[in-house]
Amino acid sequence: MFNKKAFTLLELLIVIVLVMIVFSIGGAVFINNIKSLIFFSSDLTKESHQIGFINQLTSQLYSKYEKRDINIKIDENRISFYTGYPIFYEGFVRAEYIIEKDENNNFKKVYYEEFPYIDGNLGFEGLKKKLHR
Repeated sequence: MFNKKAFTLLELLIVIVLVMIVFSIGGAVFINNIKSLIFFSSDLTKESHQIGFINQLTSQLYSKYEKRDINIKIDENRISFYTGYPIFYEGFVRAEYIIEKDENNNFKKVYYEEFPYIDGNLGFEGLKKKLHR
C-alpha cells in the first residue's frame, strides 16, 4: 500500500460541522449584541428627551416674572406661567405646557405653547403665536 498522508472524508465532515457550530454560536451572540444595542439606544434617547424636558421646564419655572400677582396656574392638564426663559421669543413670555392623556389616563403627549408678550392672562386666554409638538 501507499503511505500517503491525507484527510479522510469523515475527518473533513467533522471539521466542517465544528466550524459551522462555532460560527453559528458567534453569529447568534453578534445578533443578540446588536439587538441589545438597538434597545439601549432607544431607551437612552427616550431618557435624554425626558431629562431635556425636565431641564427646560425647571429653567423656565425658576425664571418667573415677579411683577405679576399670579405667576403660575396649574390645571388638570395644563401648566401656564410667565418666564424669562422663552424658547421662541425674546424677553418675558407666557409659556404653557398642555398634557394630553390617553383613555387610561397615561401621558401621551406634551405640547408647548408660547405667547410673545405678557397679555395679563394665564390659562386659556390670549393670542397663541407658537405651538411646538
